Amino acid sequence: MPEGELSPEGVYLDDQSGWYPVTAEEIRGFRLAVSAPDGWQVLSAGRRDEAPDAITWHSDRPQQALYLVGGPYHRHHRREGNLTLSVWLLHDDPALARRYLAPMGEYIRHYSELIGPYPYAKFAVVENRWPTGLGMPSFTLLGSQVLRLPFIPYTSLPHEILHNWWGNGVWVDYRKGNWSEGLTAYLADHWMKERQGKGVEYRLRALQRYSNFAARGDDMPLLSFVSRHDDASQSVGYSKSLMFFHMLRRRLGDEAFDAGLRRLWREYRFRRIGFQRAVEALVGDRPEVLRDFLPWLERTGAPRLDVTEVSSTPAPPGHRLAFVLSQSGTEPYTLEVPVAVTLSDGQVHRDQVRLERARQRFTLSLPSRPLRLRIDPEYDLLRYLDPSEQPPVLSLLFGGKTWLVLPTSAPDQEKAAWERLARAWQRRYPNL
Repeated sequence: MPEGELSPEGVYLDDQSGWYPVTAEEIRGFRLAVSAPDGWQVLSAGRRDEAPDAITWHSDRPQQALYLVGGPYHRHHRREGNLTLSVWLLHDDPALARRYLAPMGEYIRHYSELIGPYPYAKFAVVENRWPTGLGMPSFTLLGSQVLRLPFIPYTSLPHEILHNWWGNGVWVDYRKGNWSEGLTAYLADHWMKERQGKGVEYRLRALQRYSNFAARGDDMPLLSFVSRHDDASQSVGYSKSLMFFHMLRRRLGDEAFDAGLRRLWREYRFRRIGFQRAVEALVGDRPEVLRDFLPWLERTGAPRLDVTEVSSTPAPPGHRLAFVLSQSGTEPYTLEVPVAVTLSDGQVHRDQVRLERARQRFTLSLPSRPLRLRIDPEYDLLRYLDPSEQPPVLSLLFGGKTWLVLPTSAPDQEKAAWERLARAWQRRYPNL
């Protein structure tokens, strides 16, 4: 996508386009009047007013940048209380517009109750001629193909709406770590799966991405993540980061974590902060939690867990289960490790142990004989997966240095198809 365009097909201008004066001072508000060709619609942040000779967008909210998008759009909209919800399409499709308009209000209400009032006068989904998924204050630009995928209103849409709080509401100090993508992915993408009863599956996939891409030498501290530019950086800034926030929520408890979200919004709305400041706001007055979690921001990598020396002995009226739990790495993390023990009567005993050293012995008292011990059975910890937890997935191939062996004796047409596939993979994954 270009940094700016002004053509008969459309207009896109942002802070890199040189279309307004940029100073060291933040933009405390704006008023933008636009005269557009007949049949065109133009969009910016803020609230829209129409006059016979111009369309005006204005806002008294601080802004990080100014945007202008325009073209021969078909605009569909509805009111939700004081908000205007709209869909802007280059090719008119009322059914598609309704599919996006229907859930918008629910998402905005959910996040308003969770975090604080929605900060803008509107939200718009805008079709883009380029394949993008960009979140601006009060609107998102989605590429034409992505926009028409049937699952996007239930996956990407809540993510882009939530960016009006995290990223476009509380701003990111990129010099000190981009926290907003991980927190947004956790509260949107993970939340959508969790409400469908698929949270465990989602976290497993997140750990697979992290283990397969970042763990092969491309990892970085969370404080170093700026933006996604390949699969490895995405696995850190999204997958690793959202698992960090999941662990933080489990440690604080839902009520305290939700209070931390409201505190983060209340104290830093329209201010620029880094990863550590965001975590401090979420944690609040819990210095022991902050002490345990700050190392996750500063270090590269994650621990790999291993269980050994498992033994069971009768201890009337039940049994005693002993085991040694180890974590890899030069410096141990403090981990609240969930454990699940399947008992001889079919029941599952769930517990949690606190792992603070590289190697610790634990003992559990159980009501009956244990048959199976599982460590972190629902993938609640940020960690490298054990190979036994890894189902066969292509990211195992793409994450490391891999030779592709092609069937040279195959028929010419089949061989050409294999070569096209291999070259396409190589363009995206240079390690192949």
